[in-house]
Amino acid sequence: PLDLADIRTEIVGLHSDDPLASLLHHAGEALGQTLASHITVQTYQLARALVEAGVGMTLVDPFTAASADTTKVRVRALAPQVSVHLYLLSAAS
Repeated sequence: PLDLADIRTEIVGLHSDDPLASLLHHAGEALGQTLASHITVQTYQLARALVEAGVGMTLVDPFTAASADTTKVRVRALAPQVSVHLYLLSAAS
């Protein structure tokens, strides 16, 4: 795992109104760490694609991480863990 406190470089960040981005920023603040982003995207898939193209690193959900091309990126767990809540959506009918 990579400790959140060990991230000393800018990351490809998620848009500030994203729930995961909010959780990560709060986790960083709790450790006295600011996660700096010079590039901000609106989707996890775009963040993953930029990292696969060699543009830095990013923090994403487990599903996006699982879909990454591991010949182009290294996938590491984050410590401390940040809980991600999942919801089931279905048609009202």
